[in-house]
Formats: sequence, structure tokens, C-alpha cells
Amino acid sequence: MHPTLSLVNLAQLGPSDRELATSAANGSLKSLRRVAELVATDHSPLHSRPDLFGPVFFANLDPLGIPSPDQLKSNSFPVDSPILRAVLSLKALSLRNAGKTRLLLAPESFKDVWPRAWRWIQVLDQYREDLMDANPLSEMDSYATFFQIISRLQDDKETNDLIYATPGVRVVVTRAWALFLDNQSNSEADLVGICRFVAADTLTSANTAEILVGAGRRDEDLARLFVSHLHFAVPGPDHIASGETLVLLGGVIRLLKGINRNENWRNALLSQGIIKSLVLTMVCLSVPSVDGTEDMLDDCFIILVRILAVARQHQHLVDALQAGLLHAIVLSRSANPSVESFLTSILPRATVYYSALKQIDEELEKVEDLTQTSRFRASEVFQPWTKFVEFTGSRFVVMRRYDNGDWSSGSNCGNSACGKWITKRDRKRCTRCETSLYCSVECQRLDWQAGHRKVCGPLRSLFLKDPELTSTRDRSFLTALAHYDYLTLKATLYVRRISMMNHLPGRGWPLCTILDYTKGAVTTNIVVATSLGPVSQAFQTLWDENAARASRSGGRMHLVGLRLPEGDGTRYWVLPMWSQTSVQDEIEDIANSLPKGLSLGNSGYEPELRRRVAALLKQDGCDAKLI
Repeated sequence: MHPTLSLVNLAQLGPSDRELATSAANGSLKSLRRVAELVATDHSPLHSRPDLFGPVFFANLDPLGIPSPDQLKSNSFPVDSPILRAVLSLKALSLRNAGKTRLLLAPESFKDVWPRAWRWIQVLDQYREDLMDANPLSEMDSYATFFQIISRLQDDKETNDLIYATPGVRVVVTRAWALFLDNQSNSEADLVGICRFVAADTLTSANTAEILVGAGRRDEDLARLFVSHLHFAVPGPDHIASGETLVLLGGVIRLLKGINRNENWRNALLSQGIIKSLVLTMVCLSVPSVDGTEDMLDDCFIILVRILAVARQHQHLVDALQAGLLHAIVLSRSANPSVESFLTSILPRATVYYSALKQIDEELEKVEDLTQTSRFRASEVFQPWTKFVEFTGSRFVVMRRYDNGDWSSGSNCGNSACGKWITKRDRKRCTRCETSLYCSVECQRLDWQAGHRKVCGPLRSLFLKDPELTSTRDRSFLTALAHYDYLTLKATLYVRRISMMNHLPGRGWPLCTILDYTKGAVTTNIVVATSLGPVSQAFQTLWDENAARASRSGGRMHLVGLRLPEGDGTRYWVLPMWSQTSVQDEIEDIANSLPKGLSLGNSGYEPELRRRVAALLKQDGCDAKLI
């Protein structure tokens, strides 16, 4: 024990002070209260030698006074309970004026004070519900006291190392953190202290597990804590970053970047509204008001990319765009990999979804003035930004036509022997699965007998449960986009289709045109319908249904499979395409007339092949309809 903590030092006090201090050290609650009051008073006579009263509080933190677990749970304590005396001592040593703590205790003694203080903090934390009557402090004041003691004692390096090495300390700190955010009236200084504590901590799995327990044990609890903290640090879009803002943000951004949890963790963050809070933070950091914002902004972009690696990414991306994502990108000082990822991959991939594309259109208008500045044109972001804007322009063409109603709302009859085009008003829906559409009750009956009854029930169940399925509007726009791209690329697709048929023996194998949107710009391929690879159960059911119909259609129905971005992965959608029987017959005639195994690059046959395809396109016109 450090010499300054010994009660022998009380002998240096005057008679009245010595009597009061000795009484308090020996367990008198009344005397201890008086000493605590005098210490808390700025102009107290005790301040001539306050260090002589430190041993009083140290003595009242003796862990020998901790009641047994049964006693702690009994909720029955004497008036002068050691619990109350420990609380008063902890409070006295946690005075907000750090100078008073230094005066009461010599920094060299902190390493001896910490083990005692921590034993009592543990008890008061673990049995907080049982000790509500014995502890005069509110829950907020209790945890403020705990954290303030931790913060004060960290001024000594050796004690600081002891504190960080203490198991369970992060549980208490995190509980204090959550309470500070819930009671924001006088907690800004404490939150700054919390952030300094977190920023200096070592991020191990054990340490982050303690933080999770302190937040409430569930991923959602910790996510709520982080989101609340970001909102406290950056309350709105017009907030200007200060040095204190960076301190407040540093700890939580470090944790968000360092905690590498699973998809459940990302979903927990999303459920608590992390997107808006994080992007508002990014907008704040994108304005260079103080030094140090650039690295922190880069970290935020990294965090956002990770969070968005989930299903239905485009829906969360809409939230990010609404919060000002493009603003943050334009004002970012460098095209770091995460910024470039948004411009070259994440945002372009999302443009297949109407909701995301529409939001991009609106947000581009808001940042147009910023993109005209010489500063932006000289930045590293300018080149990838320009390519992104050019790419979205091509998608906007399709969106404008879609908005203008250029693509009629309708579908082909689900009976493959019919395939008649029916308007939305005239179509009849299967009442069981609610996915198959027909022109008449008779066609529905025939399709049921042909095989729809095998998949009707499972198809409806999977449609309701599978998170991969998109909204009606997004699916409708996907149809329009696929229709546009299919017609634009039809010449190339027909040549590839003929080549594939030329390489395959016989008839009866449904072919599929793949429109791949996973890289942003569409790429194409022709495959046998059975060679798509691993897909979801919902899509496989839908695919099997349409592949069977294509086989029964006599060649009039062709499958178009869409490969779509889904977070970091891929999902599929299928669109049946119908054309005239004569068109399919001509395609087969061309394929059969060519030497088997013909290569597309064969110079002797390619001109003739392309001439016949060109003639076929004139015959086909725009008869093909995607549903």
C-alpha cells in the first residue's frame, strides 16, 4: 500500500479535523458524510491539506466490508451499511474536477486504489437491482461515478494498464455509455471520456464481447448504442465537425470498423437505422472544417460498404442516398477503394432496381453544383464519377420510357399452348399461388393438367417467404429494362442462339438467354436451361415451372434469365419471352442449315449467318414480349 493511503497520516491534522476524519475512517456514516460534503465544497477548510483525507475514503473501500452474496440479495442492510459508506467514498473520489482527485490521492497511489474501487464497483454493478434501497445514487449517477473514477485513475500510466487488463471493466464502461446517451443533459464530457477510453483500448474478441454484454447482450442492443452515439455526435445534416466531434466519433467508428461480426450483426445495425446516422456522419466529415476528418471519412466508407453486403442491398442504398451519400462522395478528398467501389460497382449494380435508380436521379440533381467546381474536377473522384454519371444516363433513358408508360402493362397467358398477350385488366390469376396468369378459365384448367398443379402450392409459399423476391414496381422495371436490353442486343443474341442450337442435337432442350447485371452494365450469354448452377429454392421452383412451359410451347416461348446483384452475391429472376412461331422455325432452319459445330468466327459462314439474322429481325419486328 502506498504510504499516502495510511491512516497514520491523520495525525498531521488539527484536533477537530483529526477527530472527524478518524471517526469517518472507523465507520461513522455521519462523519463520512460530513467529510464528503467538505471535500465537495470548493472553499472548504479541508482544502489546505485535502491529501490527508484521502486515506478516509480508501479505508471505507476495504473489500472486507463487502457483504456475502446471500446478504447482498437480502435487500436488508443497517443504516451505517458498508455499502452506503463505499458509495459515498466512490462518489467523493469521482469528483468531476480532476484536480480534486489528484489532491485527495497522490497519482502514485492510484494503482493501490484501483483494486479496492473495482471490487466495490463490481458489487454495485452486479447486484444493482438488489441494492436499490442501499445505494442512494440513481442508476445514472452510479454509473457516472463508476466511469469518472475509472477515468480519473487512468491519469497514472501503471494504473491505466491495470484498468485495461481488468476483466469486466468494459461491461461497466459500456453500461455507463448507454446511460449517458439516454440522459444527454450533462453527459457530453463523460461521452468524450468514453470515446477516449474506447479509442485507446485493444480490440480483441474478449474485449468486444464485454462491450456487447454491457450494451445489453444482444446485437440489436449494441447496434442501438452505436447509432445513438453517432446521432449524438452528428445530430443533423448541417452539423459542422469540430475537434470535439472527432473525439466523439473516433471511438465508435473504431469499434464499427474493428468489430467483424456476421450477417446477423449487419442486420442488427440496419434494423437500428445505422445507414442514416452513418451517412450523416460522412457528410459532416466530408467538409474539411478541422484536421483529421479525411482518415475518419475513409473508415466510414469502409464501414458502409461492409454493412451493405446484405440481401436487399438496394433498399438500404436508397436510405443512404437520401441521407446524402452522393454529397459525401463528391466532397471526399480521394478516390480510396471504398469510394471507388461505390462509383464503379455498388451504385451501378443497384440501377437495375427502380427504387434505387429513381433516388440516384434525384440526388444527382442536388449535387450538380458541387460537381462543377474546379476543386472537384481536379480531385481523384472526378474520373470515376464521370464514368458513373455516363453509365446512369443510359439507365435513365429506360426509366424515362418506363415512367412514360412506353411498356404496356400486361403478360402472356400461362398456358404454353396459348401464350396470348393479355392486358392487366383482362388477365385471370391462379387463386391458389397468385403467380400464374391466364386469359381464360379454360387455359388455367389446361395448364393445371399440364403440370402447374405440381408447383402451385410450393410456388406461393416460396413467393411469400423468400427474401430474394423484389417489389412489384422493381420487378416491373426489371421487365422493362430486360425488354429494352434484349431488343437492343437481339441481333447478337440470335446469332449466339443459332450457334448454340447448331451445337446441340435434336429438339426439346429449352435454351435460356442470360442477361447478367451483376457488374452494372449488361452482359449476355446463351445457355441450356439446366446449366444455371446453384440457385435458391424459390427460383428453382419458378424456373422449373417456366422451363416446362417452354418445352410445351413449340418454340414460341424462350426463357430470359436475369442475373441480379444481391449484396455481395447474385440472385436470379426468370422472364418468359414469346415470339411468332415462324420466327422460331426460321431460327431452327438457319441452325440446321449450317455445318455442325460451326464456330462464330468462321469467316466463310459468318456473313451469310448475319445476313439471314438481319432478315429475321425485320420479320420479327418487336413482337417479342417479356412478362
